[in-house]
Amino acid sequence: MLMMDLTCEARRSWSIAGEDINLAIEAKASGWVAFGISEAGGMKGADVVYFERTKTVLTDAFAMKNEKPVADSCSQDWLLKANAFDAGMLSV
Repeated sequence: MLMMDLTCEARRSWSIAGEDINLAIEAKASGWVAFGISEAGGMKGADVVYFERTKTVLTDAFAMKNEKPVADSCSQDWLLKANAFDAGMLSV
C-alpha cells in the first residue's frame, strides 16, 4: 500500500487489487471528507467522491464549480468498506 502525507492533518493511501483500486483517506474533520481528480488541478470539472459522517455513505459526484459537488446521475462507482471517527480524525 502506498501512503502520502498531505499535511499533518490529512493522509491518503491506496493499493491495487486486480481491477480495483482501494483508497483510504484520513483527515482532521468531523463532518465530511472528499477526494477528487481533475485535469486542471482544481475543483471545476473534478470527478469527486465524498463521505458525509451523518449519512455514512459515499457519494460519487462531479464538481461544476467551487462548491459542493453534484451527485452523478449515471453511476455510483465507489464502495464504502469502512469508516471511523476517533480523536478528531475521520477515516474512510
